[in-house]
Amino acid sequence: MLLSRTTTAPSTPHSQPGDPTASCFGILSRTDYGNVIFAGLPGVTLAPLRRVMNAAVRFVAGIGPRDHVTAAWHELHWLPIDQRIIYKLCILCMQSGTALLRLTYVIL
Repeated sequence: MLLSRTTTAPSTPHSQPGDPTASCFGILSRTDYGNVIFAGLPGVTLAPLRRVMNAAVRFVAGIGPRDHVTAAWHELHWLPIDQRIIYKLCILCMQSGTALLRLTYVIL
């Protein structure tokens, strides 16, 4: 007797065609690219990036244009732009430190 196997399509919950978080990932990665150069600048300079981030939060959370976004920021576990810059600086310093440590082990 020949048994037939049934196959089901794999489920990919993070890549649905209408998934707002997948499309906002592209937006956030573009705002994070090279934002380290904004470290130490006043808030006026960071305001356009903050507005883009707020629009992304509104899009993902599905809130209106006149609603507050602070609760949605906390719910999504996203960092504000100034804290994202500091976090990225810390990551770069940590990575360069471990690379330097590895280089000294190779040389010695």
